Formats: sequence, C-alpha cells, structure tokens
Amino acid sequence: MGETPGDSFLTEIDLNGHGLCAPSRFHDLVSSNADGAVLINRKNIVLFANPAAERLFEKSPEGFLGKPFPLQFVVNGTVEQTLPAVGGEAAVMEIRAAATSQSDDADIVVSIRDITARKKAEEKQLEAALSDLKFALASEKVLLDELDKKNKELIELSITDGLTGLYNHRFIQERFEFEFKRTKRYGGHLACMMIDIDHFKSINDTYGHQFGDLVLREIAGIIQSRSREVDICGRYGGEEFMIITNVILEYAMTFATKIHAAIDQHRFMADDKSVHVTVSIGLADFREDLKTRHEFIEHADQALYRAKEDGRNLIRIWKEQSGADEPSIDHISVQELKTKFVSLSQQVRASYMEYTNALVKAVDAKDPFTREHSQNVSRYAVAIARELALAEKDCEIIKYAGLLHDIGKISIPSEILLKTGPLTPDEYKILQKHPMVGVTIVKDIKFLEKEIPIILHHHERFDGKGYPQGLMGREIPVGARIVAAADAFDAMTSGRGYKAKLAAEEATEELKQGSGSQFAPEVVEAFIRVLEKK
Repeated sequence: MGETPGDSFLTEIDLNGHGLCAPSRFHDLVSSNADGAVLINRKNIVLFANPAAERLFEKSPEGFLGKPFPLQFVVNGTVEQTLPAVGGEAAVMEIRAAATSQSDDADIVVSIRDITARKKAEEKQLEAALSDLKFALASEKVLLDELDKKNKELIELSITDGLTGLYNHRFIQERFEFEFKRTKRYGGHLACMMIDIDHFKSINDTYGHQFGDLVLREIAGIIQSRSREVDICGRYGGEEFMIITNVILEYAMTFATKIHAAIDQHRFMADDKSVHVTVSIGLADFREDLKTRHEFIEHADQALYRAKEDGRNLIRIWKEQSGADEPSIDHISVQELKTKFVSLSQQVRASYMEYTNALVKAVDAKDPFTREHSQNVSRYAVAIARELALAEKDCEIIKYAGLLHDIGKISIPSEILLKTGPLTPDEYKILQKHPMVGVTIVKDIKFLEKEIPIILHHHERFDGKGYPQGLMGREIPVGARIVAAADAFDAMTSGRGYKAKLAAEEATEELKQGSGSQFAPEVVEAFIRVLEKK
C-alpha cells in the first residue's frame, strides 16, 4: 500500500526529530491536500483537521477538535479500515500516521485516504481473474487437445525432412532398424529401395540450387503419390531417397518400375526452364543371412551403384556374386577392351569437336570483329587452367567450353551484334540470353554435359553483378571464371564496332582493375603470369 514520494502531505513534514514545518507552511500544505489530515496528541485527542478530513467524515473541523480520533492507526505504519458511509455504502480508508518528533509526548499527524474506488477496482480484477480461471478449468479438455495437437506437430517436424516433406534420415534409419528386427524375429517380407537422381550436380550447376530444390520436392511428391501408407519413404541424403516396403521382391520391382517411369515422364518446370530428369534405382530384399540393417542397406547401395555404372536411368536388383567363374575371366582382355572403348570415345569426341569448330567459326563470322574469337578464348582459357595446375581432363573441358561459350550468339540478330553504338536496354536483354541459348543447343549432347555450366555462367561476375543468375565468388564454376577473363581479354585486344581495341598491356591493366569485382583474383593473377611468359 506504499506511496511514491510526494503523493501525501506526510512527505512534506519534517520527521527527523525537528517537529513540524513552519505553521503557515503546514496549514497551507494540509489545507490544500486531497487526503484527510488530522493532528492528534498522545492522548488521541484531535488538535486539528483539514477540509478533506471534514468531507470524509461529513463533519466541520469543530466536530473533531477536542474529541478522540475515531479511527485506528499505527505510528509509522499503514492501516486499512472499512467504515459505514452516508446511504449505508461501505467506505474503505487507508490510514497512515507519523510522529511530529522523536520525543515520547510528540503529537501525531494522521493521513486519511479514501481507497474505496481502488478496492472496488481490485475486486473487479480479482473477479475477472477468477472468471478466467473458471473458464480455463472449464476449457481444460480443449487446451489439452490443442497441446496434444502441438506435440504431434513438433514430433512431425522432428521426423520430417524440411525440404521434401518425407521422413528425414534419422527417422527412416530408426524405422528400418525396427522393421529389420521384426522381420528377423517373426518372419515376413521386407525390401529396400535406394533412388538416386542422375547428374544432379549438373542440374544445380546449370539451373541453380533453387531449381535443384524444386526437382527434389517434385520427385518426393511422385514417390509419395505412388506409395502406400504402410510404405516408409524418406530422404536418405542429398539427392538420394530410400523406400522400405513389406512386399516380396517381385512386387517391390513393380513398385520401383512405376516410380522410375513416373519420374522419367515428368517435366520439371520453373519460369522458362523445362528439364528432363532421370533416376537410378537399386533394390534389395531381406535375406536370412543378413546380420544387421547396415548389411541390408549395403546390398541396396551396391545395386544402385551397378545401375549407375551400367549407364544410369536403370533399375538394378542386388544379386549375390558367385566366385565360381572368377578364374575363367580374362581380366587382361577386359582391361584392353575397356582401354579401346575409352580411346574410341575420345576419338568420337575429338571428331565431333572438329565439326563443332566449323559451326563456331560460322558464329564468329557473323561479326568481323570477333573472327577467331572463340579459338582465342579457348587457347587463353587452357593456358590459365594449366597455370592454375588444374587436372588435364579439366583443362580439356575448359578448352571445349571456351570454343562453345558464344555458340548461343547464333540466335542474336546481326543488327544487335554489329551495332556500333551503345545497346538499348531491350537489346542488351536479348544479348544476355546467349548463354542460355548456348546451353539449349548442347544440353542433349551427353559428352558435353560438363561444359554446360561453363557456357551458362561465363558472363557471371565475381561480385555477383553478372548474368544470367547473379552468382558470385566461388559459386561460379572455376571454368566459367577462367573463360570470363579470357573472353574479356580477347574482346579488349580485338576491338569491337563500338570500342577501339586495346594493346595487350592496356588490357592487362583492365583485368587488374577488375580483379575482385568482375574477375576472380586468382584467375587474373594466373593470366598475367601466362602473358608475361609469352
């Protein structure tokens, strides 16, 4: 019931043993105070009462003076007392008292405040709280149901993969362990299916991770829509999915075939992108000699590996390998044949690229300023790649990507390519499409799949301000970072209809100025070393 300093006239009174403040000051103070103020002696006789005290008790000051003070109080304390008022309505008074000095016979100042309204407000608050409590008790079942619902949602979140909505890796492993032990103990059928998206990294590199996420979600939807409620479907990790089903191997194969065909026929689309995606599937069934769940998973994984090794977009069933025929296999002949096939493949690739060169020259011929541009970019890019000590197979990919980087310009109108003045915003947008057009041209050529990300991203900038996807830093494939610098250098030293060509030294300075913003610093440094050597 305490008050803040200054909210009662008692705070204006000297209570340190020196008596009241000056008589006129005391009279003014207590007369104007909203609280009742009464001065009594140690015999409880009223010596003074202010107008507020008169109003509280409906008496004149003379009605108090010389008479015993009618209320209870405690010196240096607070007391609440309920008194009947006019009309029979109870009034609650808060009474505070303090001695005017420290002597035993000092007079006492009593402050009287009507707190009836405050008490009523507190009672109303208490009634409201009791009402809320009654409502809460009455609604206990509803609250418990809601709590149960929330708990189920939390459990669902803890066992569900956030991206695909399928079970997550941890939960599917726990369920597999349970099903494996159950089958091991009581018998029955159990099959494990491993599904892996073919060339998923290429999808991410070419179309971006958001599109890759779309592919994962839609494949998860296909799996879920073709599964029974009792089948356990989950995301095993990355681009791999797992299904555990309690059917015989023959039915599991039918199940796998339906999923495989559905994915093969599905078109994955977003904005202007439309992609055909395939999956490889490995299948294994329960065998009595399996000791652990891990062995079971290993069987399915081996079958999946065979599906990918045999050419992808296949289903393979795990079969026990027999060693009986092993001695009859001529490993030397197998290796020789494998070497011949690799050599043949390389010859086919080289032969294809010879024909491609003719097409590339036709593209370059559209612009008299860019003759031999693609060959120059390819040559510079390979030199940079070797300076960076990349593997020779990566240098070869970069070589062909450099040759093909501008192949999409075949679709750009000559009036834009040959324009001598600055391009308009609309013309620039058309020009920016040539990397995507280039990808469209070569995407169905299987042995050029590794060149695709370089062709698509060779106009990205290291600071993220390039196109078509605004990749930055090491988000950009290393081959694309290399081709970007090589492309810019050759463009500067060859000149364009709208820009005079630069000397090699001037172009080198431009590369240095663009290092860290337009170009990757390590690529610029390697390129400069190459130029210095030559």
